[in-house]
Amino acid sequence: MLLKKGLSLVLAVSLVILIGLPCFSSIGAAEPVGFDEIEFSGQGPAGVELVKTNANKITFEFLNVEHEERYTVTQSVENRKMQIVVTNTAPKYGVNVQFGPDEYRNVIRVHIPNEVYKQFNITANEMVIQINDFNAPVQATGERGGIYLKDDSIVMGTYNISVSSGPVSIESAFINTDIKVNVENGPVTLHFHEQPKNLYLDTTSCGPIVKRPDTWAAEYKVGNETPEIIIVNTKGLTTIKVE
Repeated sequence: MLLKKGLSLVLAVSLVILIGLPCFSSIGAAEPVGFDEIEFSGQGPAGVELVKTNANKITFEFLNVEHEERYTVTQSVENRKMQIVVTNTAPKYGVNVQFGPDEYRNVIRVHIPNEVYKQFNITANEMVIQINDFNAPVQATGERGGIYLKDDSIVMGTYNISVSSGPVSIESAFINTDIKVNVENGPVTLHFHEQPKNLYLDTTSCGPIVKRPDTWAAEYKVGNETPEIIIVNTKGLTTIKVE
């Protein structure tokens, strides 16, 4: 995915790290778990992956990032809120982002302790964010960027995802938590690796094109009709698939 200038992700932080490392490198911020909220924001272009770790500190890893010297990463804790900011200081240059599986390109991976959080806020401007399933209410907002929620199972957090222009992708073998998606202009993909036994899925506010399994209605109900997944996508393609 080619991201144009202006990609932004802001994670408010007091420790500033100027990057000038090799193609695959990592830097760690030895911050003990002393927070119960996370605020992540940034300015791109770049790809950012938020992953769970069993460690008790935040660490950063740069995966085949071109011109690492153009990026700053900061973090700080205030009133038990961890604030993380990633900024591309040369936003006029486009970036080709790839999240594997064979190769990562231009991705900053942020390792976050696998704890219970009262709130997890994500704000991205022209940045592609891929996030694991965290044990928190997650509010993710993207401007001219993308939000990808991907994990083996999505069961711990609740998700409210809003993107003005750009893709949203949700992918897992098993989903058992409520998710709301609102996209003004961009593709939305909901990808189940296994046929769900329990689900309420509402795509009645999607258009103009919705691709779904042949036997699925726009308002699809199965089993106990939970979790509840509601997708609003007014202009882009919506794809529901099981494979």
